Amino acid sequence: MRFLKIFCILPLFMMLSGCFDYNEMNMQELVNGVAADVTAQGIRVNVVCAATGSEEEKLGTVYEATGKSFFDAVREVAKTADKKLYWGHASCILIGEEACGDIDSFFDAILRAQDVYLDIAPVIAKGEAADIVSAKTASGADVFESISGAFANERNSKRFRARRLWELLRERSSSGVCILPTVEKDGEIISLSGGAVIGEEGLRGHLSGEQMLLLSLLTESGAGGYLPPTELSGGRQVSFEILANEIRRKEEGDTVRILHSCVLSPAEVKGEVDAGEMERVAKAALESGFSALIEYAEENDFGDIFKTGGKRLVTETEITVSNILGGK
Repeated sequence: MRFLKIFCILPLFMMLSGCFDYNEMNMQELVNGVAADVTAQGIRVNVVCAATGSEEEKLGTVYEATGKSFFDAVREVAKTADKKLYWGHASCILIGEEACGDIDSFFDAILRAQDVYLDIAPVIAKGEAADIVSAKTASGADVFESISGAFANERNSKRFRARRLWELLRERSSSGVCILPTVEKDGEIISLSGGAVIGEEGLRGHLSGEQMLLLSLLTESGAGGYLPPTELSGGRQVSFEILANEIRRKEEGDTVRILHSCVLSPAEVKGEVDAGEMERVAKAALESGFSALIEYAEENDFGDIFKTGGKRLVTETEITVSNILGGK
């Protein structure tokens, strides 16, 4: 009899399964990203949601609120939103220049959130983040979709670094400084534009796309990216693709010496050229670029981006030109 009762009760437990806090899709808005600025009234956020209407509707709802902290501002947005905000879809957090001093509090709030993934990418806006949110993109999509697309299309360009939040936290804990991709507004169009150097006190300065490429050559091994067009004799130009890159570091007293070797391929060159000439001009261009980058970093007090522990940095470059792609 006991087994018969158990047998009769068991099907009831199967009917009790389910999620008590489940929300249908039509009850939620998908957050594409959030922009944060510091104002006289506090932290202002702009939360951009994905469009869920017709094909003609490129932009979704944008909510704006201000609070004493990033968390307070986001909570105010949640109060005014028509639907529950789902943050698992968010790809970027866009931070204005003036807000970089509060960047750790933003990251702390995201870490405490239950439905935000740690692969969300922090991006620095030149100027106010709210201005970037209101700008147009080439496709007509919102700024966060545009940034995510640029990361996917240019992952090997080395002209900006897409740092996911979990990578950034590890980098900041080890050196206290990190470099985040920057985006700027040119008229009404937005574009990625190099990197921002962030220290413990906030924004230290900006690096151009070319400087970011040179920095990647001095600090990372691996291929990817294109050097700017280089002048040859007779007014000709050649563009190089980076096929391979290797660095070796040697500490010599108060000096860190980086031995840099690079394999290049002429991606585009017109007329007959000599491989030896191409190696000479590429070597000279890189050595000049490295020297200028080191001087610029020291003048702006962020020489620690090279991770030399305050020691003087010296570089030596070796170039090999391969015709693997067959220049034109």
